[in-house]
Amino acid sequence: MKILHGGNLERAEKEFGIEKNTWLDLSTGINPCGYPVPQFPAELIRRLPSQELALESAATSYYQTNSLLAIPGSQFAIQTLPALFPKCCIAIPRIGYQEHKVAWEKSEHDIFLYSDDKLDELEASIVAGKVNIVLIINPNNPSCLLIEKTRLKFWLDELEKRNAFLIIDETFMDSSPEHSMAEYLNSSNLVILRSLGKFFGLAGVRLGFLLANKEICETMQEKLGPWAVSGPAQWIGIQALTDTAWQKNNRLYLENESASLTGYLGRILASELIEINNTALFVSLILKKDLATSLYKNLAHQGVLIRQIDYDTRHSILRFGLPGNDEQWSRLKSAIKLFLETRYS
Repeated sequence: MKILHGGNLERAEKEFGIEKNTWLDLSTGINPCGYPVPQFPAELIRRLPSQELALESAATSYYQTNSLLAIPGSQFAIQTLPALFPKCCIAIPRIGYQEHKVAWEKSEHDIFLYSDDKLDELEASIVAGKVNIVLIINPNNPSCLLIEKTRLKFWLDELEKRNAFLIIDETFMDSSPEHSMAEYLNSSNLVILRSLGKFFGLAGVRLGFLLANKEICETMQEKLGPWAVSGPAQWIGIQALTDTAWQKNNRLYLENESASLTGYLGRILASELIEINNTALFVSLILKKDLATSLYKNLAHQGVLIRQIDYDTRHSILRFGLPGNDEQWSRLKSAIKLFLETRYS
């Protein structure tokens, strides 16, 4: 199964005939004003990368746990984790980052799909012992659902009773670290995925972290082999993870920008909306499928790329990343205005 991701400007160029360097790309949840990377030492490119203790120390402080492993992006863990568990039944969100589902299917695990609006059914399955692993994307991409820690802790306790596992993809958690479950990593049955790609805007660096018990981290290290995380990636990670002033300012910036985008889309599309939700890095609209498709294509023909994701047979999610400056805001607003003028003329 080939999964379509945001940020695929080559595909957009081919489909809509617009050169990739002219697009306004709002199709990802990556911070458009990411961490300003300083010039890194040139020798990092010329020598093999050893595992930097300074990176481990920085990550330990940032994630508030020393039970972790640096990996070349959370995608590596998503593809590798299923092979670490015997074949079993895993609960996976129906709406969510689809690489999870594909990876577990490839390893021939049984999949139980759950919906955001039916978490009570998932909880009943956990309590009844019907699932061996529960996968949570928190907050969810693209639905924006954030499950409270108290509920996740209850699920973890129930799973722990029979040595079952809770796996949480916290790729979008950096803007609200108080909701992270990292404080419960004293449990051997909790696995957390983190990334520097979204909040820090460092997707191309390919650096993430697996937060898990010692056995899982050691097994994953064997899968990684030597030199898996580049020297420049480690050096950049140290700078970003220890720059607390930038992190604080960035959280405020993203909160304000997301609120502005949510307010704007909510007002201008109010008559069409089924639902609108947001995280600090993207806003998701639920619309009737024909309208969503029309808006997606109309914006694309104007060189503005967003993401359209099937929600059910009648509705789609449109996910908008954040504009990065006034010019991008103006371009987005002009494109939506033209769509509405054309639709209602």
